[in-house]
Amino acid sequence: MATPAMTYDACFLFRGDVRYDTRLSNMVQTFVRAGRSCLIIQGASRDERFETHGARVESFENTKRGPSGFLEYWRKSRTRANRVHAKTWWAAELYSLPVVVRRARITAGRSVYDAREIFAHLGDLHDRPMTQMFWRWLERRYIHRSDAVVTTGAMDRDFLKDCYHITPPFVVRNLPRYREVARNFRLYDALGIPRSMPICLYSGGLQDGRGIRTMLSMASQIPGAAFVLLGSGPLEDRVRQSMHSCSNIYHHPAVPNEQVIDFAASAAVGFALIEPISLSYRYALPNKLFEYIMAGTPVLVTNLPQMKKIVDQYGVGLTVSPGSLPGAVQQARHLLSDSALHRQCAANCHIAAQDLCWDREEESFLPFARATGIL
Repeated sequence: MATPAMTYDACFLFRGDVRYDTRLSNMVQTFVRAGRSCLIIQGASRDERFETHGARVESFENTKRGPSGFLEYWRKSRTRANRVHAKTWWAAELYSLPVVVRRARITAGRSVYDAREIFAHLGDLHDRPMTQMFWRWLERRYIHRSDAVVTTGAMDRDFLKDCYHITPPFVVRNLPRYREVARNFRLYDALGIPRSMPICLYSGGLQDGRGIRTMLSMASQIPGAAFVLLGSGPLEDRVRQSMHSCSNIYHHPAVPNEQVIDFAASAAVGFALIEPISLSYRYALPNKLFEYIMAGTPVLVTNLPQMKKIVDQYGVGLTVSPGSLPGAVQQARHLLSDSALHRQCAANCHIAAQDLCWDREEESFLPFARATGIL
């Protein structure tokens, strides 16, 4: 006898780990707080089952890279999704969209596509036109079959609308939930950094296009500051090599998303020196920017349109041209040495955090979700 399908109000599919993803965590909490039962099916580092934020998680191992990794994810996620009935099916990124659309059709549910990136133009695809073409084809094929599309910023919204001739997606930014955060010494204690050294922090994936190499080069030019890279990724070996030649570079492994803001509250400056090597990066509005702000940490970011708009509007830090090592060094020194500027930016962060938080974003998302029948 066949095992009866499990029934949930919402089923989220994600190629990643929800414990390290603020955006999906926030979405799931919104559904749970609205009284909806939730299941997360994720392809991550290992097979396990657990609960988070009131949602059940079924995790399966999916560590292969490249096409074989994606094929494995589609096969395993489809197998698990076939055991589930849900009123709403949520693709947390493009990789999950085909499974979500098909399963929603079979179960007469609603499908949602969270276009959290311009997936055909991710940073690591900037020199791979055939791969870009494939993801663009896949997105075009399934985005029209989704009942709702959400994205992270106005520029992403406009690109998707014009590229695929769809109704403008609803913008839901990558914002942390509001909380008051006390300054602390967590990074100092974890890494053995002298407390006399201000910390310049990068939090996120260690990969090209994120300004990692620029930060590593800056360290020798600002020897009085500690340059901390918090995260994991392809450039970890490069970071470790730099640590041997420059004593003020430190690395801390990635931490669960709920801890990132507490770690950021140890830093004097939060960095997001993203380079416009792809359309996705040019339109960047990363959650690390808002996490720094929530932590009360002034920021130094590249003057890409959406990030610059936030920094200028709220006065939370300084900007610099992409790829400019001299400019980044000069602006970092300015923030670190001008105590009045630093205090003002930090004070502005606390004010901005009350506006740039998921609690506010949720107020506009909930009416949209109810109107489209996805909640």
